[in-house]
Amino acid sequence: MGSSHCFACGEENPIGLKLHFYTEGEEVVAEYLCQDNFVGWTGIQHGGITATLLDEVSAYVPYFKGLVAVTAELTVSFVEPIRTGERITLRGTAIKENRKIIEVNAKIYNEQGHVKAHSHAKMMILSDKQQEEMGVYR
Repeated sequence: MGSSHCFACGEENPIGLKLHFYTEGEEVVAEYLCQDNFVGWTGIQHGGITATLLDEVSAYVPYFKGLVAVTAELTVSFVEPIRTGERITLRGTAIKENRKIIEVNAKIYNEQGHVKAHSHAKMMILSDKQQEEMGVYR
């Protein structure tokens, strides 16, 4: 998905997160290890990175359905800090769908299964014309 230089999933972005997504049933999943260079407070992952992780897993839900979509709305709730060196799992699931919008709930879990953050996203499905205008292609 996206470009090879995407901050979240691009393999060629030297400062990117390099996330790899896969499916488990109806869920989209990825694992991530909190990096020292993405902290806000010492030892705690920056909230913007947490929001990026939730946004990206939400974007992969329509992608795995064969659709091209962009984030129209993202609401994030931070539950517990994500600490440097902490291994987390991202999970996203479609909860509502029509021809223009897919609503996605996403969560970040630690290795013990505690929810660290969660989000609700509205992903706007792009028409062929919108994709062409934006230069976005699957």
